Amino acid sequence: MAFGGSVAANDPVKIAGRWKVASVEWAGVAVPGLADAELVLADGNKVLTLPDGRVETGTYQLNAARQPGEIDATTVGKDKTERGIFAVDGNTLKLCLATSGGERPREFATRRGSDQILIVLRRVGEKQADDIPAQKPTGKRS
Repeated sequence: MAFGGSVAANDPVKIAGRWKVASVEWAGVAVPGLADAELVLADGNKVLTLPDGRVETGTYQLNAARQPGEIDATTVGKDKTERGIFAVDGNTLKLCLATSGGERPREFATRRGSDQILIVLRRVGEKQADDIPAQKPTGKRS
């Protein structure tokens, strides 16, 4: 499975926020049971709340100068840094990470035998400015 991204897909400001997992693929295989997990990204910190209530915390660093954007993530209790790529397109965030500290993915895809995971998330709550319909003038003042 492969995905593309928009020109400004690696804007670091757009990655911050609350996200719900829409789909997960690891090593070329869909991973059921993670839909509706929630990921919160803010100021270099991440909190992942799994559907069963378990919480994983960690950190992330972005290199938005690259195309696609690069992300390095850590998780408390895990030794390796997960190197990956990210793209934001509207209210969709795509992350592709090397889960065992392997080589950084070059595309939004996984393959059997790899340590790569592809996570597609949807923004929760806040609407992007470009998603809010323009207000039409009514000619009345409030």
